[in-house]
Amino acid sequence: MKRILVVDDEPDLLDLIELILTNEGYDIHKAQNGKEAINLTEKNDYDIIIMDIMMPEMDGWETIKSIRADKKNVNIPIIMLTCRDNSQDKYYAIQEGIEDYITKPFTPNHLVNVINDIFK
Repeated sequence: MKRILVVDDEPDLLDLIELILTNEGYDIHKAQNGKEAINLTEKNDYDIIIMDIMMPEMDGWETIKSIRADKKNVNIPIIMLTCRDNSQDKYYAIQEGIEDYITKPFTPNHLVNVINDIFK
């Protein structure tokens, strides 16, 4: 079973994504902030990380840099999930090797299709 870490400071959105992806057969772990996500990646291996950009304390970019500083996490596909439809952020995401950039609100089918495409 593929394991996915979802990082977002909105608990309702975390629960929604968990419901969508659990129904697709994925093992979902949730973190509400960057520090929690880093701790989880130190203890577990993940096949994909879905990361919000705008979070309190530590934003998604800082969190990704910390997670990828650990050699075992360098190649984990990361999907950015954000309410910012910003071309500069998208460009930066490509430069950082981000797999995809999804703008909120999104449809469940879109999220599932992006994840399924990564696993092909």
